[in-house]
Amino acid sequence: ANATVSGNALDVSLGGKIAELAFTGDIAVRAQNIAPFSSLAGRNLAGALDLKATGRVEPLTGAFDLTIDSAADALRVDIEAADNLLEGRSTITGRVARGEPGLVAEKLRIGNDRIELTADGNFATGTADFDYALVLSDLSLVSPQAAGRLEASGRAAGTDGLISLTTLANLREGQLVGKRLTEGALTFDGTLQDGSLDGTLGGNAFLDGVRVQLSAGLGVANEIQRLTDLDFSAGGARATGSLTRGPTGLIDGKIDIAAADISTAAALALVEANGAVNATIDLASTESGEQNLNADATIRNLRMGETRLDTADVQTAVRDLFNVPAIDGSVRAQGLVAGGVTVTALDASAQSTNGATQFQADASLDQNTRAAAKGSLNPEGNGYRVNLTEASLGQGVVAARLLEPASLLVVGDTVEIDSFVADVGGGRVSAKGRVA
Repeated sequence: ANATVSGNALDVSLGGKIAELAFTGDIAVRAQNIAPFSSLAGRNLAGALDLKATGRVEPLTGAFDLTIDSAADALRVDIEAADNLLEGRSTITGRVARGEPGLVAEKLRIGNDRIELTADGNFATGTADFDYALVLSDLSLVSPQAAGRLEASGRAAGTDGLISLTTLANLREGQLVGKRLTEGALTFDGTLQDGSLDGTLGGNAFLDGVRVQLSAGLGVANEIQRLTDLDFSAGGARATGSLTRGPTGLIDGKIDIAAADISTAAALALVEANGAVNATIDLASTESGEQNLNADATIRNLRMGETRLDTADVQTAVRDLFNVPAIDGSVRAQGLVAGGVTVTALDASAQSTNGATQFQADASLDQNTRAAAKGSLNPEGNGYRVNLTEASLGQGVVAARLLEPASLLVVGDTVEIDSFVADVGGGRVSAKGRVA
């Protein structure tokens, strides 16, 4: 008739009947403060919970059918965006069930005056009649770089194994990184059949009167994900191409970027930036499990926060990108300011032979500082070895340089220093050992 566990501002109670490995009845959990559960969650929690549910629970199968009337006050889960959305009083009401008929929601509502999620209908294997919606009162609750009311809704419907999926998200008026956004819309239309998803993604918006358009095909089948016929344009920037990611995680495809001005495209990523970028990126996988990449890019007058790059030209071919890369190519840049360091000029190149890469780089920094490095990168065991034949950094009469070739072995997160001896300002620094 009643079972209660209570203590330290927490009460858990059950009332009902247990038969045929199922519980039918009332469930209640009241916590004046969920902070004591922080160690279980691995993050700082706070707030009060009053959870009430009536219905059936089958612990062994995971099936349930519950009518919920619950509330939370000042809930905090140590995630800034979520804490902003959950501030004040939030409620969960309606019916939700999972079992042989699939997932069932009946007038299910989760939210408060800031965010609202609703669902109604059923979704099972091969059949669906399901509606869902999201309303976010202001994007500024999620990011300080955005503002505006977001409304999204969707439907899943179908029988006999073929389900149609539609989703529409609208941001009729708002801001992204200080740019006025109007008529923002993102749509997805597709089908789900035998676990395979196939559909099209479309988008339109105006940022400070500049039109943004997106179209692409999306597909997921047999552990293969596809992005096809991508065509994204935002003001003076355009990206086109197609990509396929296989079961091994390797990618095949090509992306072309032609951007005389990236400012509008950057605003969509909630970043304030401008400049010109032109690039071609080719990705290819091999039967032996290697990810190869070819890239050709030019950058002009890039500005992104405190980072600046006047010019850069990159031509590179990389074999086995995700393991021990073998690199052929060059990077030439001028006017780079990043992380408090100013590089007035950089000239770096690499050549590979039989899986080993020889590299050299020369850089001029501000205040007449020069830096140089020369060496090789070679696969070894389960990692790779870095050999430095030359390395120096100097400003006037103050300088540091290698006295003899240095060698480091990198395996995962472990670095073994076989030898390192340097002259630093007339003194001597030597190191040997293992860092993990």
